[in-house]
Amino acid sequence: MSGFTRHGLNQTINRGIRPGAMVSTLRNPTSIRTFTSGPNAGTTRYIGPRSTVVVNSQGRIVSTWGRGR
Repeated sequence: MSGFTRHGLNQTINRGIRPGAMVSTLRNPTSIRTFTSGPNAGTTRYIGPRSTVVVNSQGRIVSTWGRGR
C-alpha cells in the first residue's frame, strides 16, 4: 500500500472509517476480489468484518466503507 487517492482519503474521513479497521482488513481480509474489466477494472477489493477497502493497481486506497454497523 502506498497511500490514498484524494477520493479515497475523503471517503475514509467522511464515512468515519477507523484506521485500525482498515489495517485489519488489509492484513487479514475475509475475502479478496480483483476486478479486471468493467468500471472497477484495475482495482482489488479487500473485505473484512469491519470494513471494505478498495486499492488501485498503484497500491493506493481509492475507496472505503464500513461494514457491520
